[in-house]
Amino acid sequence: MDDLPESYYVGQEYVEDTNRIEAIISYFLYSNVFLSPFEFIFNDYKVRAIHNGTDFVILYERIISQKLFENVLREGRGKNFLYGYFHDILFSINTEISKQKYLSGHVLNRPISCFDVKEITVFDKLTANTGVIKGPLIFDSFPKAKELAISNDHIFIREYIDACTAYLYNNLDECIRKQITSLENFFLLHRFKGTFNQKLCDLLSAKYHMSNWSPYMNILISNMTFIYKLRNKIVHDELRVNYTHEWAAICDWGIGTLFYIYQNNLNKQEVINYIMSLVMQNNLIKNYTSCLQNLDRIEEDLKIKDNDIPILDTQDKIDKHMFQGLRIPEMVKQTVLNE
Repeated sequence: MDDLPESYYVGQEYVEDTNRIEAIISYFLYSNVFLSPFEFIFNDYKVRAIHNGTDFVILYERIISQKLFENVLREGRGKNFLYGYFHDILFSINTEISKQKYLSGHVLNRPISCFDVKEITVFDKLTANTGVIKGPLIFDSFPKAKELAISNDHIFIREYIDACTAYLYNNLDECIRKQITSLENFFLLHRFKGTFNQKLCDLLSAKYHMSNWSPYMNILISNMTFIYKLRNKIVHDELRVNYTHEWAAICDWGIGTLFYIYQNNLNKQEVINYIMSLVMQNNLIKNYTSCLQNLDRIEEDLKIKDNDIPILDTQDKIDKHMFQGLRIPEMVKQTVLNE
């Protein structure tokens, strides 16, 4: 026990590594579509996309930790941090893929995600050594969700699962649509009447939710009202999703918002437990491949002073922090509406 450090954060050995190398990280993806080559600059690093035989390959030239490279080379460790780097460039890649889809009329073209990667190589420009990580990401079934699924197979939960799936696979406009379809099916199941906003406000009234959440119901109402507006603009008003952090964040906030909406007394506890297991599953998978594993982001986050981190020592403080973090900022709303 004496060998344990006083503190530790994810990626510490790589962030604090003072030895850096110039590398080319290559991501090999399954693809049924031949895309035209393209390239762009991301944070001063070059990213290229090419076809190599039947593989679609993303080549990311950047500086990385030497220790990370050595762990990849010798032990095949560090895969999650390589996915963290990939996550940040995915938005620009999917923007280009979307352009090619609609300007060529190719119906098989679709957004890509970390789950399409079948192999990653890391090439050290100085030594010409190459580390290889083989195999796609594979997740086993989640026992709690599997246990509760058969007896709680409601349509609104199916649509909620579809929203999570669309989000993880970067099908962002479908994620927005599925969130609203899920909520509309919940309204149908419990026979709510009126307009969408009337039904939403009725569901989020004090008679259906915990009283200590009452001060925060306006956040849930505001979020879902905005997402409903987005869905209608996508379906009826020619709004098209851009592959940006803002759009992905809205999908994420929406999934979280529905999670709290469905924690009401109209649902049996088993249904609530099932939805909770789905959210935990979604977050686990998301966090493994997201910016939380991006060493650049981790290094930036370390600059936040300790006194800027809130101390959550009561349930009221936890609730306030949780719901405030769920609120979709007005700046983000205006950004996506004006794109």
